Amino acid sequence: MDCLAMTEEMYGAYYRLADGARRAAADALPSAEQARLSLGAWIALRCALYFNGLEYGKWRTAKGGKPFLEGVAAKFSLSHSGRYALCALSDCEVGCDIQRVRPVDDRVADRVLCGREKEVYAGLASGREDFFFRVWTMKESYLKYTGKGLCGGMSALCVPLGRGESLCEAGVPVAVKLTRLPAPEGYEIACCSLSECSGMRDVTQFVCGGDALGALRGGSPV
Repeated sequence: MDCLAMTEEMYGAYYRLADGARRAAADALPSAEQARLSLGAWIALRCALYFNGLEYGKWRTAKGGKPFLEGVAAKFSLSHSGRYALCALSDCEVGCDIQRVRPVDDRVADRVLCGREKEVYAGLASGREDFFFRVWTMKESYLKYTGKGLCGGMSALCVPLGRGESLCEAGVPVAVKLTRLPAPEGYEIACCSLSECSGMRDVTQFVCGGDALGALRGGSPV
């Protein structure tokens, strides 16, 4: 969802439909841009639920900080970066991440990449930023899938770089489905779920306007 495409009128309409916790979260952010991204992620979740025939439940946070909806069987993951917000919805645990490709400090790359990834990164004459954020989104989507978040440690993870490879954690293969998804130009998106999980309708982006407002008004009371 392109959050910065919202007009003031649209933002106000979404804001009024949001619950108190979502409004408070947006109000606490230091800039209008960040508030739009925060609210945009919530809008994407509400729309994804609506278009899969599901109602919105009470927002809760599990141990470790992973959010869930009380009384709703579906699992979700939210992310935002730059001007876009993203929601992944599934009938099993899921994690997603979107990142705007931007300059990378080599010291950060050294802390994030595993040994093999560092070799690839160092050998690139161009496109280092694209490679770094492709790896970053895959790692963060896995850490959000597990509920560990960034404290789970990225350098212990090695993402698949070729056909037939799998994600490894501390050298041990992990049985998850890790997917690099189509993204707007200048962005990277990845999603992680159980390999045998049956996904719901793919709803990752919405045009800011009637469809989203209709979804919010048509679902359970906010």
